[in-house]
Amino acid sequence: MAEDKHPSNGCGRLDRIERAIENLVAAQAKHEAAAEIRFARIEGVLERISSTQDRHEQELDGVMEILQRSSTEFEQRFKAFEQRFKAFEERSKATEEKLNALISIVDDLVRRRPPQAN
Repeated sequence: MAEDKHPSNGCGRLDRIERAIENLVAAQAKHEAAAEIRFARIEGVLERISSTQDRHEQELDGVMEILQRSSTEFEQRFKAFEQRFKAFEERSKATEEKLNALISIVDDLVRRRPPQAN
């Protein structure tokens, strides 16, 4: 048994070293394969993220276009409203002037009448 543990020619020791190296190489290959799988998963996730980002950018571009059109339309409608409001103010002012003139005439007529006898 002593010979099995320490053979005189050193073959047993070389065999153990060789097996250890083979085990290390196998473990390294196993780790590399696992790393490749992880890298492939990461690449897939990155591709999905990139695709999602591209889609979101396209959607955002569409939203920005809608907002720009809406803003332009709002400006046009606001200008039209502003013009109509100015026209209303002018008509309101003219109506107020006419109403004040009418009140003045009615007031003059009422004050000039002689008191009514009962």
